[in-house]
Amino acid sequence: MGCRCNCGLPRSRKSRRDKRADNNVGITLTRTEKLNVTRSHYYDPTNSTTAARVRNARISQNMTIRELAKAAGLSDVAISDIENNKSKPTITTLRRISKVLNQPISHLGCFESLPEVTLGQKIKKARLYHGLTKEEFAKLLSVDTKSLRNWERDICRPLDKHLQVLYRYIQILIPGY
Repeated sequence: MGCRCNCGLPRSRKSRRDKRADNNVGITLTRTEKLNVTRSHYYDPTNSTTAARVRNARISQNMTIRELAKAAGLSDVAISDIENNKSKPTITTLRRISKVLNQPISHLGCFESLPEVTLGQKIKKARLYHGLTKEEFAKLLSVDTKSLRNWERDICRPLDKHLQVLYRYIQILIPGY
């Protein structure tokens, strides 16, 4: 039986419900070029935001939002919202994305722009550079999360025994490390 429009082509062997039609003509389409980049009004050409860095890294890997979302175990909407600067990714989400895109989490998160004047700022920046949540970092340091939070806010200083352990993590901030 022919097509309903009477063009002479045979009807597809798949139903419309399946949303996949057999290619009766024998044409195969493959993507060989870089993705066509359309810019939203949220786009940052300076590459100084997490949104811009995630988007540019994804495009350089020639991945679609859907492919990145599937590989990272996230939804398409979550990736789109991150790339359009509508939502800020958690450190766990950023860790997943950085693993898929083969980019350092510190680069994607723009952590180099964080201040490091006080000890608390250095602790927080080092934690983020390592891609750790407060809970994960506190567990590594054998302290409770509240203590770590107070250190990062410069409410109190860590004891000397904790400073020795912290120094190993803060070393990542030293140039040439």
